[in-house]
Amino acid sequence: MTQHTDKQTQHTPFATPHIPPDPINHTYNREDLDRYYRANREIESNRHRIEDAGRQMQELEHSRAVELFQKQVELLQRRLINNPRSFSQIFINEGMRAIAWEFQQEELGERFTRTFWNLLLGEDDMSTLLLRFVWHIPLGFEPLIRLLNGATGLEYNQDSINLFGQRVETLTRMFNQREGISRVDDILPKRFWEGQVSGPNEGLPAYISKEDFEASLDRYYDLMGWDKEDGLPTAATLEKLGLNEIV
Repeated sequence: MTQHTDKQTQHTPFATPHIPPDPINHTYNREDLDRYYRANREIESNRHRIEDAGRQMQELEHSRAVELFQKQVELLQRRLINNPRSFSQIFINEGMRAIAWEFQQEELGERFTRTFWNLLLGEDDMSTLLLRFVWHIPLGFEPLIRLLNGATGLEYNQDSINLFGQRVETLTRMFNQREGISRVDDILPKRFWEGQVSGPNEGLPAYISKEDFEASLDRYYDLMGWDKEDGLPTAATLEKLGLNEIV
Protein backbone atom coordinates (compact mmCIF):
# COMPACT_ATOMS: atom_id res chain seq x y z
CA MET A 1 0.00 0.00 0.00
CA THR A 2 2.73 2.40 0.98
CA GLN A 3 4.95 1.41 -1.95
CA HIS A 4 2.10 1.98 -4.44
CA THR A 5 1.49 5.43 -3.03
CA ASP A 6 5.19 6.34 -3.24
CA LYS A 7 5.39 5.16 -6.82
CA GLN A 8 2.40 7.24 -7.78
CA THR A 9 3.97 10.24 -6.11
CA GLN A 10 7.18 9.84 -8.08
CA HIS A 11 5.34 9.93 -11.45
CA THR A 12 2.92 12.82 -10.62
CA PRO A 13 4.00 15.97 -12.56
CA PHE A 14 4.56 19.25 -10.64
CA ALA A 15 1.40 21.43 -10.85
CA THR A 16 1.77 25.26 -11.14
CA PRO A 17 -0.57 26.96 -8.65
CA HIS A 18 -3.34 29.17 -10.20
CA ILE A 19 -2.91 32.85 -9.33
CA PRO A 20 -5.98 35.00 -10.03
CA PRO A 21 -5.35 38.21 -11.95
CA ASP A 22 -4.99 41.39 -9.93
CA PRO A 23 -8.39 43.13 -10.12
CA ILE A 24 -6.84 46.53 -9.46
CA ASN A 25 -6.09 48.58 -12.59
CA HIS A 26 -2.86 50.43 -11.94
CA THR A 27 -3.34 52.82 -14.87
CA TYR A 28 -4.96 56.21 -14.25
CA ASN A 29 -6.35 59.14 -16.24
CA ARG A 30 -3.67 61.80 -16.30
CA GLU A 31 -6.19 64.55 -17.08
CA ASP A 32 -8.31 63.72 -14.02
CA LEU A 33 -5.19 63.72 -11.85
CA ASP A 34 -4.14 67.14 -13.14
CA ARG A 35 -7.62 68.53 -12.49
CA TYR A 36 -7.54 67.15 -8.96
CA TYR A 37 -4.25 68.82 -8.15
CA ARG A 38 -5.30 72.12 -9.76
CA ALA A 39 -8.50 72.14 -7.68
CA ASN A 40 -6.51 71.32 -4.56
CA ARG A 41 -4.06 74.16 -5.20
CA GLU A 42 -7.00 76.54 -5.85
CA ILE A 43 -8.54 75.62 -2.51
CA GLU A 44 -5.26 76.08 -0.68
CA SER A 45 -4.56 79.43 -2.34
CA ASN A 46 -8.01 80.75 -1.41
CA ARG A 47 -8.22 79.25 2.05
CA HIS A 48 -7.23 82.50 3.71
CA ARG A 49 -9.89 84.39 1.75
CA ILE A 50 -12.55 81.92 2.83
CA GLU A 51 -11.45 82.25 6.43
CA ASP A 52 -11.49 86.07 6.16
CA ALA A 53 -14.97 85.97 4.65
CA GLY A 54 -16.16 83.71 7.46
CA ARG A 55 -14.86 86.11 10.09
CA GLN A 56 -16.51 89.06 8.32
CA MET A 57 -19.85 87.22 8.23
CA GLN A 58 -19.61 86.50 11.94
CA GLU A 59 -18.87 90.15 12.65
CA LEU A 60 -21.76 91.38 10.47
CA GLU A 61 -24.37 88.92 11.72
CA HIS A 62 -25.20 91.21 14.64
CA SER A 63 -25.04 94.47 12.71
CA ARG A 64 -28.22 96.56 12.53
CA ALA A 65 -28.57 96.19 8.76
CA VAL A 66 -28.26 92.40 8.73
CA GLU A 67 -30.58 91.96 11.72
CA LEU A 68 -33.20 94.15 10.05
CA PHE A 69 -32.88 92.18 6.82
CA GLN A 70 -33.26 88.87 8.66
CA LYS A 71 -36.40 90.15 10.40
CA GLN A 72 -37.87 91.16 7.05
CA VAL A 73 -37.13 87.72 5.59
CA GLU A 74 -38.76 86.05 8.60
CA LEU A 75 -41.81 88.30 8.22
CA LEU A 76 -42.14 87.40 4.54
CA GLN A 77 -41.82 83.72 5.37
CA ARG A 78 -44.65 83.97 7.93
CA ARG A 79 -46.83 85.83 5.44
CA LEU A 80 -46.17 83.24 2.79
CA ILE A 81 -47.13 80.43 5.17
CA ASN A 82 -50.24 82.16 6.53
CA ASN A 83 -51.50 83.70 3.29
CA PRO A 84 -49.79 82.51 0.08
CA ARG A 85 -52.17 84.55 -2.10
CA SER A 86 -50.82 87.80 -0.67
CA PHE A 87 -47.65 87.32 -2.70
CA SER A 88 -49.45 87.22 -6.05
CA GLN A 89 -50.00 90.99 -6.08
CA ILE A 90 -46.34 91.58 -5.15
CA PHE A 91 -45.20 89.57 -8.16
CA ILE A 92 -47.74 91.29 -10.41
CA ASN A 93 -46.57 94.76 -9.37
CA GLU A 94 -42.90 93.88 -9.80
CA GLY A 95 -43.58 92.34 -13.19
CA MET A 96 -45.50 95.39 -14.36
CA ARG A 97 -42.65 97.69 -13.32
CA ALA A 98 -40.09 95.51 -15.11
CA ILE A 99 -42.08 95.43 -18.35
CA ALA A 100 -42.83 99.16 -18.14
CA TRP A 101 -39.11 99.86 -17.73
CA GLU A 102 -38.32 97.87 -20.89
CA PHE A 103 -40.89 99.85 -22.87
CA GLN A 104 -39.41 103.13 -21.66
CA GLN A 105 -36.06 102.39 -23.31
CA GLU A 106 -35.24 104.04 -26.62
CA GLU A 107 -35.06 100.65 -28.35
CA LEU A 108 -36.59 97.33 -27.39
CA GLY A 109 -33.99 94.59 -27.18
CA GLU A 110 -34.37 91.68 -29.58
CA ARG A 111 -34.23 89.14 -26.74
CA PHE A 112 -36.94 90.93 -24.74
CA THR A 113 -39.16 91.30 -27.81
CA ARG A 114 -39.02 87.64 -28.80
CA THR A 115 -39.37 86.39 -25.23
CA PHE A 116 -42.33 88.70 -24.65
CA TRP A 117 -44.21 87.52 -27.74
CA ASN A 118 -43.42 83.84 -27.17
CA LEU A 119 -44.85 84.09 -23.65
CA LEU A 120 -47.82 86.19 -24.75
CA LEU A 121 -48.82 83.69 -27.45
CA GLY A 122 -48.34 80.63 -25.26
CA GLU A 123 -52.09 80.25 -24.53
CA ASP A 124 -51.38 79.20 -20.94
CA ASP A 125 -51.47 80.70 -17.45
CA MET A 126 -48.27 82.66 -18.13
CA SER A 127 -49.73 84.33 -21.23
CA THR A 128 -52.87 85.26 -19.29
CA LEU A 129 -50.81 86.78 -16.51
CA LEU A 130 -48.59 88.66 -18.96
CA LEU A 131 -51.62 90.03 -20.76
CA ARG A 132 -52.83 91.33 -17.42
CA PHE A 133 -49.50 93.13 -16.99
CA VAL A 134 -49.76 94.86 -20.35
CA TRP A 135 -53.43 95.71 -19.89
CA HIS A 136 -52.70 97.72 -16.73
CA ILE A 137 -49.59 99.52 -17.98
CA PRO A 138 -50.29 102.99 -19.47
CA LEU A 139 -48.05 102.41 -22.48
CA GLY A 140 -49.84 104.24 -25.27
CA PHE A 141 -49.53 103.34 -28.95
CA GLU A 142 -45.84 103.89 -29.65
CA PRO A 143 -44.26 101.24 -27.36
CA LEU A 144 -46.71 98.57 -28.51
CA ILE A 145 -46.06 99.39 -32.15
CA ARG A 146 -42.31 99.09 -31.56
CA LEU A 147 -42.90 95.74 -29.91
CA LEU A 148 -45.02 94.53 -32.81
CA ASN A 149 -42.47 95.69 -35.37
CA GLY A 150 -39.65 94.03 -33.47
CA ALA A 151 -41.50 90.71 -33.37
CA THR A 152 -42.74 90.67 -36.98
CA GLY A 153 -40.02 92.56 -38.82
CA LEU A 154 -42.73 94.75 -40.39
CA GLU A 155 -43.00 98.53 -40.29
CA TYR A 156 -46.31 99.42 -38.70
CA ASN A 157 -47.21 102.95 -37.62
CA GLN A 158 -50.24 104.38 -35.85
CA ASP A 159 -52.19 104.90 -39.10
CA SER A 160 -51.59 101.36 -40.34
CA ILE A 161 -52.48 99.94 -36.91
CA ASN A 162 -55.73 101.91 -36.91
CA LEU A 163 -56.49 100.59 -40.39
CA PHE A 164 -55.70 97.07 -39.24
CA GLY A 165 -58.13 97.42 -36.34
CA GLN A 166 -60.82 98.84 -38.61
CA ARG A 167 -60.47 95.82 -40.91
CA VAL A 168 -60.95 93.47 -37.97
CA GLU A 169 -64.04 95.31 -36.68
CA THR A 170 -65.54 95.54 -40.16
CA LEU A 171 -65.03 91.84 -40.85
CA THR A 172 -66.67 91.08 -37.50
CA ARG A 173 -69.58 93.34 -38.43
CA MET A 174 -70.01 91.58 -41.78
CA PHE A 175 -70.04 88.19 -40.07
CA ASN A 176 -72.65 89.35 -37.55
CA GLN A 177 -74.78 90.83 -40.34
CA ARG A 178 -74.75 87.49 -42.10
CA GLU A 179 -76.07 85.96 -38.89
CA GLY A 180 -78.95 88.45 -38.78
CA ILE A 181 -77.56 91.16 -36.48
CA SER A 182 -78.15 94.81 -37.44
CA ARG A 183 -78.42 98.29 -35.91
CA VAL A 184 -81.46 97.39 -33.81
CA ASP A 185 -79.24 94.98 -31.88
CA ASP A 186 -76.71 97.70 -30.99
CA ILE A 187 -78.56 98.71 -27.89
CA LEU A 188 -78.04 99.09 -24.16
CA PRO A 189 -80.28 97.63 -21.45
CA LYS A 190 -83.26 99.87 -20.66
CA ARG A 191 -82.02 100.64 -17.15
CA PHE A 192 -79.22 102.78 -18.64
CA TRP A 193 -81.68 105.48 -19.78
CA GLU A 194 -84.23 105.10 -17.04
CA GLY A 195 -83.82 106.83 -13.70
CA GLN A 196 -83.91 104.91 -10.42
CA VAL A 197 -87.43 104.98 -9.01
CA SER A 198 -86.86 102.82 -5.95
CA GLY A 199 -84.19 101.26 -3.80
CA PRO A 200 -81.09 102.88 -2.28
CA ASN A 201 -80.45 104.81 -5.54
CA GLU A 202 -83.95 106.20 -5.78
CA GLY A 203 -84.00 109.52 -7.63
CA LEU A 204 -80.72 108.87 -9.43
CA PRO A 205 -81.10 110.13 -13.03
CA ALA A 206 -80.46 107.97 -16.08
CA TYR A 207 -76.87 107.44 -17.16
CA ILE A 208 -77.68 108.51 -20.73
CA SER A 209 -80.79 109.43 -22.66
CA LYS A 210 -81.88 107.21 -25.53
CA GLU A 211 -81.58 110.18 -27.89
CA ASP A 212 -77.96 110.81 -26.85
CA PHE A 213 -77.19 107.12 -27.26
CA GLU A 214 -78.60 107.05 -30.79
CA ALA A 215 -76.61 110.18 -31.68
CA SER A 216 -73.40 108.60 -30.38
CA LEU A 217 -74.15 105.44 -32.37
CA ASP A 218 -74.55 107.55 -35.53
CA ARG A 219 -71.16 109.12 -34.82
CA TYR A 220 -69.54 105.71 -34.30
CA TYR A 221 -70.96 104.43 -37.60
CA ASP A 222 -69.60 107.53 -39.36
CA LEU A 223 -66.12 106.94 -37.96
CA MET A 224 -66.21 103.26 -38.97
CA GLY A 225 -67.62 103.95 -42.43
CA TRP A 226 -70.84 102.04 -41.81
CA ASP A 227 -74.32 102.91 -42.98
CA LYS A 228 -76.41 104.70 -40.33
CA GLU A 229 -79.62 102.92 -41.24
CA ASP A 230 -78.56 99.30 -40.87
CA GLY A 231 -75.00 99.54 -39.52
CA LEU A 232 -73.49 97.72 -42.50
CA PRO A 233 -70.10 98.72 -44.00
CA THR A 234 -70.51 100.94 -47.04
CA ALA A 235 -69.09 99.98 -50.43
CA ALA A 236 -66.50 102.77 -50.15
CA THR A 237 -65.33 101.42 -46.78
CA LEU A 238 -65.01 97.88 -48.10
CA GLU A 239 -62.94 99.09 -51.04
CA LYS A 240 -60.73 101.24 -48.77
CA LEU A 241 -60.05 98.27 -46.50
CA GLY A 242 -59.51 95.82 -49.36
CA LEU A 243 -62.52 93.76 -48.33
CA ASN A 244 -64.76 94.29 -51.35
CA GLU A 245 -63.60 91.04 -52.96
CA ILE A 246 -64.85 88.88 -50.09
CA VAL A 247 -68.38 90.30 -49.97
